[in-house]
Amino acid sequence: MLDLVDADGVVLGNAVQVLSRSHQRVTRVSLLDSLFNPLPGLVFTGDSGYAIDGTVTQDITQTVRRTMSITIANPGGVWTPDGEESAFYWDKHLRIERGVRVGGVEYLAPAGVFLIDAPEVTGNTLRISGADRMDRATKSEFTLPSSYATGQRVGTVIQSILTSAGVGNDFWTIDDDGATLGTARSFEQADERLAAALTLADDFSLEVFADAAGFMVVRPKQDPRDAPIVWTFQEGADATHLGLSKRWSRDRFYNHILVSGEGADTSKALIRAETSVTNPSSPLRVTGPMGDRLYKYTSAMITTQAQADKVAASLLWRRAIIEEEIRLDHVPNPTIEVGDAVRIVDTNTHTDSRYLISSLNLPLAGGPATLDVKKIRRLS
Repeated sequence: MLDLVDADGVVLGNAVQVLSRSHQRVTRVSLLDSLFNPLPGLVFTGDSGYAIDGTVTQDITQTVRRTMSITIANPGGVWTPDGEESAFYWDKHLRIERGVRVGGVEYLAPAGVFLIDAPEVTGNTLRISGADRMDRATKSEFTLPSSYATGQRVGTVIQSILTSAGVGNDFWTIDDDGATLGTARSFEQADERLAAALTLADDFSLEVFADAAGFMVVRPKQDPRDAPIVWTFQEGADATHLGLSKRWSRDRFYNHILVSGEGADTSKALIRAETSVTNPSSPLRVTGPMGDRLYKYTSAMITTQAQADKVAASLLWRRAIIEEEIRLDHVPNPTIEVGDAVRIVDTNTHTDSRYLISSLNLPLAGGPATLDVKKIRRLS
C-alpha cells in the first residue's frame, strides 16, 4: 500500500476516511529526462487542462507489470513529437501520480514511471501509450556466450543481465536474501536476456519488477498469507465499491508441487522437493473434490535442498489461491497496488473474506476503477 504525500513530504494521516467519502481527485503527469529528473515547466495536470483522460494498469502476472495510456490536449500541435528536442521523444519518461486535494493541498501517490511507447496525434489531442522500464528488456538477447561464476550474488547477476538488456543500472532496490549461485550459470548466443533473468529469479524464489517510483526491485516472493489487509471494501454508508462479479474456476489451479534440480556434486542423488495442500478442511486439498493437480518445476540452478524447499513453498502459495476470483468496480483508490491484500464484504455474492489483488485499472480522469482479486486460503 502506498502513502498519499504532499509536496513537503507530509503523509495524509486520514487517507482511509478521505477516500471513503466524497473527495476531489487529482492527477499529475510530469515529464522526466532519462535519469528521472523532472523537466522544468513540463507538468501536465487536470487543472492545467492538458491531461484530459487516461488509465494506468497493473497486472502482477505480467513481466511488464505497469502500463499506461494517457490523452493530452494538443492545441495547435504544441506537443506533437518532432525530433529529439520534442517534449515527447523516446528518451523521456512520464511520471504519473494520482491523489486527492484536501483543504487546498494536493496529496499524491505514485502510479508509475513509464517509457514513451507510441505517441499518436488525432486532431487537437495527443495520445501516448507506455510501459514501465522492464519493457526495455523485452527484445534483448545475448550476442555472445556469457557465464556467471559459482558464488556470485543472485541479485547482482540479475541486475547485470537486465542492465545489459537496456533497463539501466540506476535506481535499483535489491534484496536477494543472501542467495548465491550454487553452480556456474551459462547462457548461449541468442538466449533472451529477460527470460534468463526471470528464470534465475524463479530458481531462488525471487521476483523482479519495476515499482511505482520507477525503481527496479529484486526481492523474495511474498507469501500472500502474511500480507496485511490494507483496505476493506464493504457495504454501508462508506462503501467504495460500485459493483462486483464473482466466478469460480479450477483451470489454472494446482494443489501439488514437485521441484527438482541438480546438486553441485553429481555423485549425489537428484535434489527434489514436494509439497501439497494438506489442510483437511480445505476443498483445495489433494484428497478433496478437485483431485490431485500437479505442477512440476525443474532447473539445473536448484542446487541445495533448502533452495528446492523454498521454491516449492513459493509455487504452492501462488498456484493454490486461484479457485475464486472477483472483479470489483470501485471509487478510485491510488494507495492500493497489485500484491496487496484486501477484505471484501458483499451480501449478494455471499462474500466476506480476504483476497489478493492480481490486477487493477486506475483512471486518470473520471469514472470508476476496477480490480481483480484472487482468494487467499490457508494451505496446510
